[in-house]
Amino acid sequence: ADMNPEWEVANYDEVILYVEEQKLQPKFSKTYGLVGSEDDLIFDASQTVDPDQLGSYPYCTGCKYQWQILEMTTQQPVNFSCLADDDSLEMDLTDSVLMIPEDVLGGSFAC
Repeated sequence: ADMNPEWEVANYDEVILYVEEQKLQPKFSKTYGLVGSEDDLIFDASQTVDPDQLGSYPYCTGCKYQWQILEMTTQQPVNFSCLADDDSLEMDLTDSVLMIPEDVLGGSFAC
């Protein structure tokens, strides 16, 4: 037959390949100085790097964010549902930039 003679003695093995996503590399914009009691507090994670991102732009595009604010003594999430009626205290916990209004920081709201 016209068969390759090496086929009869060839070795082979099965290979299983697992592809995993790399973890995001969080980057926060730096703010120098103090945040006063009459200032909003801003966390900016828009410079987070996604090592799996294709192309030359290293920052995470299309990423979904979920900020969570914990109560310092209990380490439980703070319930901000009472702020829903006051637009000046509204916070978007799903954007790359989280702005906490100064009235929230000062505790001038009551739930």
